[in-house]
Amino acid sequence: MPRIQAHGIGLLQIKAKISSFLKYVCLLVVLSSLCSITNAAECEICHLQAVTGRCRASFPMYYYNVNTYKCEMFIYGGCGGNENRFRTLEECSNACPINAQNAVECDVCQLQGETGPCRAGKIMFYFNVNQFQCEKFVYGGCQGNANRFKTMEDCMNSCGLNN
Repeated sequence: MPRIQAHGIGLLQIKAKISSFLKYVCLLVVLSSLCSITNAAECEICHLQAVTGRCRASFPMYYYNVNTYKCEMFIYGGCGGNENRFRTLEECSNACPINAQNAVECDVCQLQGETGPCRAGKIMFYFNVNQFQCEKFVYGGCQGNANRFKTMEDCMNSCGLNN
């Protein structure tokens, strides 16, 4: 069987180069996905409110305040609470952006909708990234995350659906 040549390069060589290139592209896509998952997790933690917890101890801890772009001290009761709790200011600063100038932009619209542990039953709206639309949900009234809006219009404006 004669070997087919295209501009001096065998088809098998071309196929090997394409295969190698596609493996590289796939690797980039996988790594990019892992980075966005990590960023979403960090984003979620840093957007949680400070929660004292249900116990009555008095441990000074730090949490990241999304409104002031700063790590601030609060008193932790010793149990319960959430992941936005750090033993030192340095731990908090390393985990969450320090100020508005160097804050990693956190796309709250990429976060999963989260009711939270409380049971207030407030009707709110969140952006469903899988459906690419804002949807109504019942917010418990505490914790949850920043993908929570008072009105459908606020959700649509914040997540780029009204541009």
